[in-house]
Amino acid sequence: MADDFLAEETQDTEGLNIDGDSFPPVDARLADAPLPLLNDPSYYKAALSGEPGAASFHQHFQSYLNNKDPKQREEIRSKVIDEYWALLKSIAMKGIEGEPEAKRYLLRFGMVHPALLSEGARNLIGRIPPDNSLNVSIHYLDEWLSLVAKGIVPPSAGDEVRISKTPSTEQMRERMVQMQARMNGARTGLFAKQSEKVNIENMAKARLVSAFSKIPLNEEGVFESYNQSQKQSLAEITELLKKIAKIDIDHAAAIREYTLAQKNLNDLQAKIEPGSLPVQENKDLISGELDIIRRMARVSVGRNGNHFPILTSEYFHPDAEGTNVGFRENVMSILSRIESLDAGLFRRTYKKQVYRITPDILLLPCFADAGICWEPFDRANRVSSRGRLIVPLYPKDLKTAILGAAGDLRWQAAKEKASLYWMEEGLTGYYFQWYNKNKLRGDIKEFFIQDYINWIGKESGGIQKLDRDVRAIFWQFVPFPRQLQEDLKNRSQIYLELYQKIPWAPAQQ
Repeated sequence: MADDFLAEETQDTEGLNIDGDSFPPVDARLADAPLPLLNDPSYYKAALSGEPGAASFHQHFQSYLNNKDPKQREEIRSKVIDEYWALLKSIAMKGIEGEPEAKRYLLRFGMVHPALLSEGARNLIGRIPPDNSLNVSIHYLDEWLSLVAKGIVPPSAGDEVRISKTPSTEQMRERMVQMQARMNGARTGLFAKQSEKVNIENMAKARLVSAFSKIPLNEEGVFESYNQSQKQSLAEITELLKKIAKIDIDHAAAIREYTLAQKNLNDLQAKIEPGSLPVQENKDLISGELDIIRRMARVSVGRNGNHFPILTSEYFHPDAEGTNVGFRENVMSILSRIESLDAGLFRRTYKKQVYRITPDILLLPCFADAGICWEPFDRANRVSSRGRLIVPLYPKDLKTAILGAAGDLRWQAAKEKASLYWMEEGLTGYYFQWYNKNKLRGDIKEFFIQDYINWIGKESGGIQKLDRDVRAIFWQFVPFPRQLQEDLKNRSQIYLELYQKIPWAPAQQ
């Protein structure tokens, strides 16, 4: 077993999965050749063309690049940052459909001018696949804003959003959220009925095999009559068939409910496509979303981090394969590996059924060390709504950034589940009691996230980094796969004691 947490590992998991069993495999992370766009000398002009603040941004940006005085440069830098975010807002509020592709790359990667990057970095960005061909809930900024404008992804929650809308469109947006929740609830109920039906069908099939097996009496082809066990199986089959007939009625009703909810949602989405809404509402909606996204970037970067959002060779030094660049295929591969070690990361239980629901993940063009969970799920629909994770595109260490976001999700989801009793029950309760016992000071969530990073990144390889009590908490509430626990118990007495003391159980939130 390799010590590196990205080594290959298998996971035996069970459950009903809305988003499938796992992320799809990535065949090729990068294209063979870069896009010609990034070698186009007119890229910079196309990116800024038609934007109201372009002239002022150009003036200050050129001054920033050419000024050598540190104090003056810092003052200009602040203006450039503010004008850059205003430029993004101007581009996004108009929409990028039909606009030069350079505007999309400015939104997506923070690439103002390709010449600001080394040839290797420029070619790397040009080789990143532009489309979400695997249809996963991992989005670049331009894709995210488009989904918000169409009502597919709800606007991000935050105090800074102030969207002015007419009463009719306000009601339409509220109805969209309600319709989405209703459709998700209907889908959850449908999958639950399907799973229940399949389970009973499998039981009936097993009984049929048992009941109709032939026991030879002699070599002439004569076989025994049914024995007691086979008669018992026949009796059970009769009862199971009655249950299947009843569940099939419920299954058909669930299909009708889901189909109707999906149709109603699609009809409503068609009415609020960007072109059909008042222009000012779309502008206000996207403006408010970008205000929150800028706040997300501040949180991800941290108080003392690098808040300069423009992609330049001064801060961007990737290797040839972009190992530490948070493009979609990289993030999906790392999340897949994390989930193989923490099977409950994206799982929720509803009516005794386990569902896999991946969060919406925003790949934010910023130089940050930390990924964050903005919300574990929509509080109006805790059953089937997606949470919201933020992963920086340009972290120092991508694995650590994504592990931090996953740990943040784990903490927030467990805390929401425990509600008022989060200091007493479950994962957060046991961790809080340990935190209190050791008289620690500081943000308890940050302690937990760091321990989660070490649990997945180090302890999964047998490298002991956690406090003894914390290790026991994670062993119970964030268990490794059964086979990995088997391997670990043979490597150290510490893991053997945990293995003997705490029985393995499938992980879930």
